Amino acid sequence: MSSHIAEFIARRRLKILVNESVNRASDADCGRFENSLFLRDAGLDQQSGR
Repeated sequence: MSSHIAEFIARRRLKILVNESVNRASDADCGRFENSLFLRDAGLDQQSGR
Protein backbone atom coordinates (compact mmCIF):
# COMPACT_ATOMS: atom_id res chain seq x y z
CA MET A 1 0.00 0.00 0.00
CA SER A 2 2.81 2.41 0.80
CA SER A 3 4.28 1.92 -2.68
CA HIS A 4 0.91 2.95 -4.14
CA ILE A 5 0.99 6.18 -2.12
CA ALA A 6 4.61 6.84 -3.10
CA GLU A 7 3.70 6.33 -6.77
CA PHE A 8 0.77 8.73 -6.44
CA ILE A 9 2.99 11.40 -4.87
CA ALA A 10 5.67 10.91 -7.52
CA ARG A 11 3.15 11.23 -10.34
CA ARG A 12 1.67 14.35 -8.77
CA ARG A 13 5.12 15.94 -8.40
CA LEU A 14 5.95 15.07 -12.00
CA LYS A 15 2.65 16.53 -13.21
CA ILE A 16 3.34 19.78 -11.33
CA LEU A 17 6.88 19.95 -12.75
CA VAL A 18 5.61 19.39 -16.29
CA ASN A 19 2.91 22.04 -15.88
CA GLU A 20 5.42 24.57 -14.53
CA SER A 21 7.88 23.96 -17.36
CA VAL A 22 5.11 24.15 -19.97
CA ASN A 23 3.86 27.42 -18.49
CA ARG A 24 7.37 28.87 -18.46
CA ALA A 25 7.99 27.77 -22.04
CA SER A 26 4.66 29.10 -23.27
CA ASP A 27 5.34 32.49 -21.70
CA ALA A 28 8.65 32.74 -23.54
CA ASP A 29 7.98 30.95 -26.82
CA CYS A 30 4.24 31.15 -27.44
CA GLY A 31 4.43 33.45 -30.43
CA ARG A 32 7.37 31.66 -32.00
CA PHE A 33 5.79 28.24 -31.41
CA GLU A 34 2.49 29.28 -32.98
CA ASN A 35 4.34 30.77 -35.94
CA SER A 36 6.32 27.57 -36.48
CA LEU A 37 3.12 25.49 -36.31
CA PHE A 38 1.47 27.79 -38.82
CA LEU A 39 4.45 27.56 -41.17
CA ARG A 40 4.63 23.77 -40.80
CA ASP A 41 0.92 23.42 -41.54
CA ALA A 42 1.36 25.62 -44.61
CA GLY A 43 4.39 23.56 -45.69
CA LEU A 44 6.70 26.58 -45.65
CA ASP A 45 9.23 25.68 -42.95
CA GLN A 46 12.73 24.45 -43.76
CA GLN A 47 12.38 21.12 -41.92
CA SER A 48 9.51 19.95 -44.13
CA GLY A 49 11.93 19.63 -47.07
CA ARG A 50 9.44 20.98 -49.58
